[in-house]
Amino acid sequence: SIWRALSENKLIFGVLLVIIGFVMLFFGILMTHLMIFITAYMLSFAALATLFTAFLRPDSNTLEIYFALLFILFVSTLVAYSMTKLVKVSIFFIGACTFAIT
Repeated sequence: SIWRALSENKLIFGVLLVIIGFVMLFFGILMTHLMIFITAYMLSFAALATLFTAFLRPDSNTLEIYFALLFILFVSTLVAYSMTKLVKVSIFFIGACTFAIT
């Protein structure tokens, strides 16, 4: 399912996450809205993908998996966009989610 696609392309996602990490490290304060969008998008994508993999069967057909992935991408984009409009609230939520993960 979704995790299988992510685990098959570990190198690509690893390099992408390292690049995003360096951009956030060096240019985070200059591009606050972009960094909030990227972080909120990644957190909401991970949360929704975890939720959807709990409900998708391992033998689901490809159409169901692609529909779930498109839905996750759409909702994650909406959540990230709404977080860029509420900067102080989004910084609180991102910090709370990061604390809850660690």
